Amino acid sequence: MKNLILMSFLATLLMSSSCCNHAKSVSELASLGLRVVALLQDCAELSEMFSIKVAKVNNGLKEGINSNRSVLDLGKYWEKYWGDIHSDYDDLRHKLIRTNSTSQEYFAELYKNNSQISNPDLKERDMKKTLELRDKYEKEYTAALTSLEKAQKVLREGDDILLVLKNNVLRSALQEQITVLNNIKVESDVFARRIKSFSTNCIPLFEQNQ
Repeated sequence: MKNLILMSFLATLLMSSSCCNHAKSVSELASLGLRVVALLQDCAELSEMFSIKVAKVNNGLKEGINSNRSVLDLGKYWEKYWGDIHSDYDDLRHKLIRTNSTSQEYFAELYKNNSQISNPDLKERDMKKTLELRDKYEKEYTAALTSLEKAQKVLREGDDILLVLKNNVLRSALQEQITVLNNIKVESDVFARRIKSFSTNCIPLFEQNQ
């Protein structure tokens, strides 16, 4: 019986030791927190850059329209720089996803550490702080997602502008072809009249020598 109790006690110690080995150290937890902060800062910088670039590209198109640049030039401009806006949006979206993933890892550590607190009152106070922090984070993250959806709507509107510009380029190109065809017709009519005049005036010259 004593041997059984001793073996059970040793097994408990081994399990406790194993749990401790898997637990993150204080330095690791601090590093995890700093990673979340760095990712959040990156998201803020990327979103600001995204906003500035959208405004810049948008103003560039307005200036092009006001200065009567050709539809082809406007289409090329919008296609190039709006493509860059898409890339910036994708970077921001991926960064936000990564931020949330790391944040969830952070909260998981908070819950895990709380589960090991033995004092009930201390455990409850600690969990309350975690839940308050989690609630604030979730509200901010939800707001960020809503903003991201609005940014996606902006992208779709920009894509619509590009499609309209492309069709305007096509219509412009077709109109140019119609102009070319009309010019061909005019020149062919002139050519036909000249050939007819040549024939009319020259035929008698040959006929009178027969």
